[in-house]
Amino acid sequence: MSGSVNLVILVGNVGQDPEMRYLQSGTAVTNFSLATNRRWRANDGALAEETTWHRIVAWSKLAEQCNEYLSKGRKVHIQGRLATRTYQAQDGSQRTVTEVIAERMVMLDSRRDAPGNGQPTGDDETYDVDENDVPIEAPATAPAPSPRTAPPAQPRPAQPSRPTQRSAAPASASRR
Repeated sequence: MSGSVNLVILVGNVGQDPEMRYLQSGTAVTNFSLATNRRWRANDGALAEETTWHRIVAWSKLAEQCNEYLSKGRKVHIQGRLATRTYQAQDGSQRTVTEVIAERMVMLDSRRDAPGNGQPTGDDETYDVDENDVPIEAPATAPAPSPRTAPPAQPRPAQPSRPTQRSAAPASASRR
């Protein structure tokens, strides 16, 4: 296999209200945390649970949509890629952080179900990165994300049953 895959799919709850800012170039960037839970039955039979926190970063139009529609507690599906970066902290030390660069966001609950909201929205809402939505900081070799939205599946019309047609040749003749 000559290629590689960097794909992250998370379903969890937003841990804090998203924080959006604009870079000097005018590009929007939004950061928020996402909690995912894993539950299992321990050896002693008791239920155990582990929460993992993920740093999510969205760029451009997707950043604006995350900032507008997400809030603490919302159930959301995030699809993206892992990225690790190093930065210098205020105390002068070097820090390394691993983040999920969001390329797709689907809200899994209605606003009615979200904490602190009372307005229903209906179905899940999906937001993708536009193919021109590439952050200025992206390496020159990184391909632009492509939209992954597919049209909704349409049910197939029922097909009338057709009688099967067989040849008039006797069964013994077809065995030769």
